[in-house]
Amino acid sequence: MQNCSLRVGLVILCILRFDPLVLEPALYNHYLAYSTMASSSAADPSAGARRTRKVSEAFSSEADNAPTTLPDTTRLVESSRTLGPRKSQTVDHPSEGGLGSDDERVSLSDEEDEEEEVEVDSTGTKTEPQQRKEPTFESPTKPVRVAGSSVKTELETLVKAVDPNNGRCILTGMAEPASAIRLAHIMPHSTKASVLTVLEYHWNIPHRTLKMDTRFNVVSIMAEKHIYMDAGHWALVPHYAGIDKIEKWVERRKGNAKDRSSIADLWKRDSNTTELEKHIYFMLPLSDALQNMPIYRLPPNPESDPKVPEERHVFPFKSLGPLISHIQPHFVVFALGARLATLEEKMGPRFEKWLDDLAENAPSFGYTRPTVNQIADCLQKIRKIYKTWTSDNNLPSDGHGWYKKK
Repeated sequence: MQNCSLRVGLVILCILRFDPLVLEPALYNHYLAYSTMASSSAADPSAGARRTRKVSEAFSSEADNAPTTLPDTTRLVESSRTLGPRKSQTVDHPSEGGLGSDDERVSLSDEEDEEEEVEVDSTGTKTEPQQRKEPTFESPTKPVRVAGSSVKTELETLVKAVDPNNGRCILTGMAEPASAIRLAHIMPHSTKASVLTVLEYHWNIPHRTLKMDTRFNVVSIMAEKHIYMDAGHWALVPHYAGIDKIEKWVERRKGNAKDRSSIADLWKRDSNTTELEKHIYFMLPLSDALQNMPIYRLPPNPESDPKVPEERHVFPFKSLGPLISHIQPHFVVFALGARLATLEEKMGPRFEKWLDDLAENAPSFGYTRPTVNQIADCLQKIRKIYKTWTSDNNLPSDGHGWYKKK
């Protein structure tokens, strides 16, 4: 009987030695008792037997009075973090509904892979068996994944299907090396959700549907030029007719709160054709960083005559253009307006003089015989439109029905 009790104690001792901190303090006390018993029983077998009986009785008493609920492990886990190598991981469960921060918008890179084959029509829109109409705005609520593809590959597929340049760089007209071509977001991919909410209201599209991964905000650009664009050294600017069209739409919306037209409705073509409207842009340098970097551009349709040499364009690139693209002008106007607002904040009183100099060296904006006043007027219109689109003065409260539209 004495040997049996000793064996039971040693078994418990082994279990407790594995990680005593995961058990209740009372059990840990038994662990200490058995440790003392084991060390002294060799010197005094009878004393060890007496200790075995006492601890066994105590163990039985603790078991009879044990609570039926599991113990609070928070305190024990914290103790194990401070004392040993054992690590514990916690999982934060997001609250239901609403945006917890400015960065919780679902983007193309945030979605998990879905094994789904995708059909793309002539407009680059994912087609469903029973539904093949695209929304009036191009802001998919759920990004499309092509089975076995990367985010870059699937976005390339959607962009290339509507790009009149067939995936070539909008500035150089080059498609090789392919590794040097980047998909550039006109409005930054990092645009905050709070900014998107205000834009959704002013652009009259459903709340939480505007995503920066829409193909109408993405264009193919050579990697080097992409870096300079993201750094704010140059930007695209729409044809003056596109700027005027947006300005008139904004003014009409101000005077008519019941106007339900979306900003994307400005670029819709006749319903008899599925071909999307192409837009004209020009390259606008915003600094002299590209002063010593000429741009070599292939002429349109270089495949027709491979012997045609590249065109050389130098700063400030007035001869470069017009540039044809599928991207929609309201993204370009907002992006340029944001750049100008940032420069105004940095320059302070010097900004107006800088803006006058910019107008003198800017491209034609589509005018046959452009004047400095015409170019300056276009830049002022872009600034005015941007200020309207970033104003939240008339934004409805959270309880407004617009917030609930999907």
